[in-house]
Amino acid sequence: MSIVRAPALKKGGTVGVIALASPCDPSRLKLGLERIQKLGFKTKVALNPAAAYGKSTYLFSSDTAENRANAFVRLLKDGEVDAIIAARGAYGSMELLPLVDFELLRSNPKCLVGLSDITAFLIAAYAKAKITSIHGAMVSGTFANQEQSENRERTINSVIDLITGAKTNPFLGLNYENIGTGALAEGVLLGGSLTALTLLLGTPWDYSLDGAILFIEDVGEKPYRVLRMLNQLQSSGKFKKLAGVLVGEFKDCAHAHGPDIRTVIQNMFAPYKIPVLWGLPFGHGDLNIAVPIGVNAKIRDNQVEIEDKVVLG
Repeated sequence: MSIVRAPALKKGGTVGVIALASPCDPSRLKLGLERIQKLGFKTKVALNPAAAYGKSTYLFSSDTAENRANAFVRLLKDGEVDAIIAARGAYGSMELLPLVDFELLRSNPKCLVGLSDITAFLIAAYAKAKITSIHGAMVSGTFANQEQSENRERTINSVIDLITGAKTNPFLGLNYENIGTGALAEGVLLGGSLTALTLLLGTPWDYSLDGAILFIEDVGEKPYRVLRMLNQLQSSGKFKKLAGVLVGEFKDCAHAHGPDIRTVIQNMFAPYKIPVLWGLPFGHGDLNIAVPIGVNAKIRDNQVEIEDKVVLG
């Protein structure tokens, strides 16, 4: 199946917004929408991403799985909507997967943006429809932050640069430490939340990492839990033909005793003789540089090289 890229978002275009997973704070939703509009884009909101905030009506999710899936399909079919940015992550993406026809996404390609729990949706979309997407800031996340900071601007700009096609490589010219046992790699960029990647194993939305460059990050997971998830991926055969690894931020993942995250990751990938770049600024931290999913990349001279745009145009 050939790779499909959605058209680039243009100034004045419309961004669809949907809570694929958990509901979001109504005040942060408002601020995030205003920021997108100030950047020169229109917004169209599906359902009400904040309606169930603070409630357990749908357990941890923003609405029923059926309603969310139907709302997503409406955004896909809406000729006015040019791209889709998730309102929030947290929990609930897995509930949607049995209800979404990813072939419809392939025939109506729109660039999807999200991270954290949304990883499951983005990787499933790649596995089933071979469509590219963006692991990046969400509407009620960094887009809603009001404090002026370089990290906020860099995070938001990295999403806009990729989704509009203004830039190809958000890591251009930046050097990172290689804690792996190899130096060169080439492959398709795939990854996101380590937890979400693990959840997809053995499901109809499972994926292949053969010849891929895996990028991983997470939040609130102790080193022994990270090791457990990596062991599960390893046992499933995901690392046998892996080309390389990019390690983002593992926020709030320290533990008072035992090896740290760096040691866990370094030991896990040492036998594979592949490069493992450490400390890239993506994940749940203040600086979260957007990462394209499904595009070809290289690891060379401790740098990430990306030549293919995630969108058309």
